[in-house]
Amino acid sequence: MSEADTSPPATKQDKVSTAVAPSTAAAPPTGKQQDIGVLSRDNHVPAAKFVLTEKALDDALNDMWANNANAISHCYSNTDALKVDFTRTGKRSIFGMINDATNSVYRMVQGAVTDFFRQTVLDFTYGSIGLHGLERYYDDLNSRDPSESIRLARVRASAIESCRREVVPESEELLGGWTLCSPLQANTVEALKLEEKVALLTPKALYVCSYDFGSEKLNEFTKVLVGDIVGIQQGLYVTSPHESSHPDDNWGFVVTYLNSVSRSNTTASIKNISTTAAAATAAAESAQRIFAFRAISDDIDDPSALANTNTTPRSRHLHHTVKATSGQTRALGKNAEADEDDDDEEEGGISSKKRVARIVDLLLECCLDAGTYDPEEEDADQPFLTHKTIQSLDEAKAMMPLFGPLIEGLKRRLWL
Repeated sequence: MSEADTSPPATKQDKVSTAVAPSTAAAPPTGKQQDIGVLSRDNHVPAAKFVLTEKALDDALNDMWANNANAISHCYSNTDALKVDFTRTGKRSIFGMINDATNSVYRMVQGAVTDFFRQTVLDFTYGSIGLHGLERYYDDLNSRDPSESIRLARVRASAIESCRREVVPESEELLGGWTLCSPLQANTVEALKLEEKVALLTPKALYVCSYDFGSEKLNEFTKVLVGDIVGIQQGLYVTSPHESSHPDDNWGFVVTYLNSVSRSNTTASIKNISTTAAAATAAAESAQRIFAFRAISDDIDDPSALANTNTTPRSRHLHHTVKATSGQTRALGKNAEADEDDDDEEEGGISSKKRVARIVDLLLECCLDAGTYDPEEEDADQPFLTHKTIQSLDEAKAMMPLFGPLIEGLKRRLWL
């Protein structure tokens, strides 16, 4: 058994002299200094000291933090981060405020102008949208997420299904349901603002529902019997001057009727006008009412079929999987569908003009069954179906505010 080490503990000087790393690192410079006479061979090498104050450490950390924030900010906004002067020094300065204001203005321009156009071009490059998406950007000066069309179609389909359950009796078959834009004011065509309404068609009546999409609640509806429809007009329906470059996406129709039954969620009023007597013809003409509709050019063909879970409709340019309903609706417009199936198959969607043609064909078919429309006995002076412009571009410009064209022109100079 070995004897215990009884040697005295090493002093600090012994530790420094016997340390391998310090002695190895200090040997070359020490030898040179001794050779040139800077140090005598009897002097000892002083221990190296690394001095860093707390303030210097804080400044270095804050500076690194600010630089990291600038690098991250450049990735998503192409500008420096805000309030970096406070991060570096711990207080605000006038130059830092000016720099933040400049960066904020640049971010606003980027977010309102450059990013929208850049995103639209990227979507078009990757095939998410087609030429229609670029045209819509020119009209709206705004980009839309390609999946937004799927979400809107589902919301509209849910509204159609909800209105069908509350409005249409079980004894009536639903021929078609659509979300259409209609003036806020009843019995008028010219309007600056339109609201989306749900239109439901059965063999007996046309139901026009005012639906609150936010709260998903039916506010009121108007029932127009098919036998009370006395005329239909379809044609160009321009509501905004900058939308006139796409007439096929600005199409609408007007339904003229006599009697109606209106009900809301709180009150009910029934308005009927007797038309059996021959003397009531003049009174009936003066009591004619209209419903003006502007069809929505949707990226999803037949959004009324997107309620439940069986089919997979195709977006105009996207091939998303969307679950659709199995049966409460029938194919819209047999005659129009037969002529336009090839076009819809190519585009994957339906334009406003084609949607109006399908709805009008269904209305004419119902009116023909009800006996109010006979194409063989059509009156040349007062035809039941007329093809005429509902609202032209000049009429839409006349409704614009005084400074509307100036604001629109300035906006397009900045955006395009």
